[in-house]
Amino acid sequence: MTPAFVRMFLGKSFFKVSRYVHNLIFYYRKQVLLKKIGGIGRNVVMFGNFNVSCEENIFIGNNVWIGENCELEAKGGKIRIGNNCGLGADVKIISYNWNFHSDKVLPCDERMIRKDVVIGDHVFIGRGSCILPGVSIGEGAIIGMGSVVVKDIPPLAVAVGNPAKVKKYRDEKVYNRLKGKQNDEKFGRLVLIGLKNINYRIS
Repeated sequence: MTPAFVRMFLGKSFFKVSRYVHNLIFYYRKQVLLKKIGGIGRNVVMFGNFNVSCEENIFIGNNVWIGENCELEAKGGKIRIGNNCGLGADVKIISYNWNFHSDKVLPCDERMIRKDVVIGDHVFIGRGSCILPGVSIGEGAIIGMGSVVVKDIPPLAVAVGNPAKVKKYRDEKVYNRLKGKQNDEKFGRLVLIGLKNINYRIS
């Protein structure tokens, strides 16, 4: 029977090797993404297991963190994410849909409807939310967990639900005061320090 300390050593070694392979995979994906993506800023952090399509249509600002299992599907219009934004895990942003108003075939025809998605600066999108084609989310807005955003959200709004509806607004004076003191580089460092187990970072 294998001694306990040997099993423990082998277990730790396997963990180190698997972690090393995991990091290599993410490094490779980083290089591929950087070559194809339309535009990307500084201090962008992505957690593992994310999916993107049509990278050339995706534009990401500075100091953005994107949670695990997020999907950015830009097969249609462009997806633009502003500065200092946070996307919780399992968020989906989609810039295309199919034509369900066809008079030729059911449930839809082959025509793809393409619409841009724009997310302003200082926006937070809660876990499991879905942003549909053609939506603009105003600066400083908050989207509650599990929301489905089907129409534009005004600046500083707090919206939640399916479909997402504005429930209240952030304090404009407080927001502007904080925004005036905002130091992008400092914010970026805080994001990187505050998030643990970072799998994928683009500098």
